[in-house]
Amino acid sequence: MKAIHRIINTLPPLQHRILQLKDIEGYETYEIAKLMGIAPEAVRNNLSRARKRVRELYLLYYQNMQKNEYRYTQVN
Repeated sequence: MKAIHRIINTLPPLQHRILQLKDIEGYETYEIAKLMGIAPEAVRNNLSRARKRVRELYLLYYQNMQKNEYRYTQVN
């Protein structure tokens, strides 16, 4: 879970906040839009970009973990 939190913290501030409100705090899209003063479509677009970026970065992290594990087993 630490990796996910570190990845989320690398997102641009708007995407970070929207992702936090939606996926962690459970707000609805229309609530986030009203709270942030942006259109619901902007919330959806930023949320989609944020989730995609988290997936991409987590995949890279996971692949690096697998490589490191492979190297460790080869050395020992």
